[in-house]
Amino acid sequence: MNAKYCSRCGKKVLEAGFDNGQDLSSPRDSAGMVAPADVAVKLNQYFDELHGNKDSILERMKKGEFSNDYEDNKFVFENPNAFLFGVIFDQMIRAERAWSAPHKLYQRLGNQFDLEQISNTNRETLSGILHQKPALHRFCNKLAHWLIEASGILLKKYNGKAENIWTGENLKASEVIKRLLEFP
Repeated sequence: MNAKYCSRCGKKVLEAGFDNGQDLSSPRDSAGMVAPADVAVKLNQYFDELHGNKDSILERMKKGEFSNDYEDNKFVFENPNAFLFGVIFDQMIRAERAWSAPHKLYQRLGNQFDLEQISNTNRETLSGILHQKPALHRFCNKLAHWLIEASGILLKKYNGKAENIWTGENLKASEVIKRLLEFP
């Protein structure tokens, strides 16, 4: 068997007790889709075991601790649109930084989180706001495009409310996933 190594620390994967016999499968819904949360929990547990993490980001998120700042956490926890923006920000940067970004963006927009305003902002202007020190993301130009696009989708398809993505009568996980995949 070929040894596998963690791309982050170089540790031999099998040293952490994970082998081909460990079950990473999850129950499937009626459409045959695996619930991403189940897979995420298992992968996070494995990652924590491999790296010896005591306070994983997943555990912190379960407690509503998305970032290292109380006000940032409160904003994302209480505002579904900010939560969706946190998901969008959470690409190619540390999770704590990504989840604090929606609140920081709110502050930079004059304490407003108006999707209409964001969707009508040109990309260069929003990119400039994201670039202000400290920059909210590594790729501010790309992120500006994604946030403008996401705001437009929320306004057109979900009545400006991200919670409409994941709420509804008889809504299946596969439908929520399909809806989330509409976003950049």
